[in-house]
Amino acid sequence: MGDIFGQTMSFILAHIFQVQGEQTVNTVGVPEIPRIVFEELVTNALVHRDYFISAPIRVFVFSDRIEIIRAGHLPNNLTVENIKAGNSNARNPVLASLASSEE
Repeated sequence: MGDIFGQTMSFILAHIFQVQGEQTVNTVGVPEIPRIVFEELVTNALVHRDYFISAPIRVFVFSDRIEIIRAGHLPNNLTVENIKAGNSNARNPVLASLASSEE
């Protein structure tokens, strides 16, 4: 999974704008959206996907948004309304426990 994570992060970071911020003109710049945001989104897509479905995680970078689409539906009886109410149901509890552990 590490290789998929790295390749996905490289793709996203190569296709988003870099801004100078408070850096000098001759610097590379930093991503317009912090890298940590994409690390969380890609990790979430990998941890919570349905591995019984043979489909890739798809990443689309548009001028006004980034879409990350993972395989599978909401697990068990989980609904959007349940999620809004604060309920959750881990599809892959072992992966989720590893992803949430503090280093």
